[in-house]
Amino acid sequence: MSNAPTAALVAAAIAATSVYVDSRSEAFGGEAAAHSGNPLQMAPLSALTETQARPLFSASRRPLAIVRTASPAPAPPPAAPVAPDPPEAPPFALAGTIVNATTGIALLKNPSTDAVRGLRVGEQDLGWRVRSVAARSIVVEKGAQSVTLAFPTPQHPSDGQTAAAVSPNEGKRDH
Repeated sequence: MSNAPTAALVAAAIAATSVYVDSRSEAFGGEAAAHSGNPLQMAPLSALTETQARPLFSASRRPLAIVRTASPAPAPPPAAPVAPDPPEAPPFALAGTIVNATTGIALLKNPSTDAVRGLRVGEQDLGWRVRSVAARSIVVEKGAQSVTLAFPTPQHPSDGQTAAAVSPNEGKRDH
């Protein structure tokens, strides 16, 4: 008995809901929306202007402001690589070397004064330190720069010709 009024109430609620769904479904696409249970399923997005004007997940319920920023200025083209300065040449020329088992001495000629100065390994002149001395070359350094000064390579006659040796007695007659 107590179930009869409850059943009547449920039946009335179902009837009212179906009337509401039917009226909404006719406005947004007919019968398919009523059968799916979602009256907005068939509604075109252009018909939902309030939803677009008052976004659900925005705290203020106002449309998001579209901020347009100027595109960043293009980066300037990279500067052409600057060639490093040519290495500094020592201000002297190799005039000779003295090498034995215990020491090495470089004889350096200052081209502007023609003065010759001897420097042992480790000594320096005009900022250039003698690092090593060999029979035909030396290595000098200034800071991180290292330069090898060498005597020119002796020229040997080419294409099979030999140098004529002149005898001290040539051209003299024995009488």
